[in-house]
Amino acid sequence: QNCHRDISLSWQELSPPSSQNEEVHRSNIHNLFTISNKNMPNNNSFDIYSIQDVRIGQRLKLIISGRPRAQQRPRLVLSPGRQGGKSGGAPYSPASSRKPIIYNPSQNLQNELRNILEGIIRPRLQGLEARDGKNAFCLFQDPCPLKAEIKFFIPRPNSHFKKNSIRSVNNLIVGAAAKNHINKPDVDNMVKLVLDAMQGIVYSNDSHIHKLIAMKVFDNVGPCNGRISIDVSMSSTEETTNENENNNNPDVIVID
Repeated sequence: QNCHRDISLSWQELSPPSSQNEEVHRSNIHNLFTISNKNMPNNNSFDIYSIQDVRIGQRLKLIISGRPRAQQRPRLVLSPGRQGGKSGGAPYSPASSRKPIIYNPSQNLQNELRNILEGIIRPRLQGLEARDGKNAFCLFQDPCPLKAEIKFFIPRPNSHFKKNSIRSVNNLIVGAAAKNHINKPDVDNMVKLVLDAMQGIVYSNDSHIHKLIAMKVFDNVGPCNGRISIDVSMSSTEETTNENENNNNPDVIVID
């Protein structure tokens, strides 16, 4: 079974570095596409919040702390080329001679999530390999119908808390707790980031997910700095059969 570990477009793979100057240029590109919000808490790193259930071939349920982010579209930029010096060095290369670089701004975020999932799942797979004597690639070994429920708890802005108070759910101003999150980032782009990060670790391909439930709300726990709740499990035969029957007999609503 082939498990694709790096499914995102990555300039490291498509365009190997040719000089130190180009590496610096790519670093500058990453800083350019890193979006920050001064009104949000500085909680850009992901970490394990709680592990609720991890069973090989059955279920993965955990919560990851950190501000949910959206998957960004790959960007196309030009390599820096050569720069001339005062001593009469080579002139700066024109844009027509510089090669394009496909850059994935979300690559580091995906790697962070992958590293967390690897640390949770890989030790369990090693135990399975020792027992069965064969390689185990993913939590769900064989292609099977999966269902996923992903909840994004968005960090609350400082304006949701009482003035001159610490960030705590107990210090929310009146009406803030009931507010829905209807701004950026889009929930579908946040889902894409998580599904891509799980590919090759939780399942071999995210096409195995046939049922997906996703939502985004403001965080209502502790300092309200953001969390991601992930629940992936295998759909039972009975559940899949019932859904297929419902699709074969859809309700028809006639509006006059």
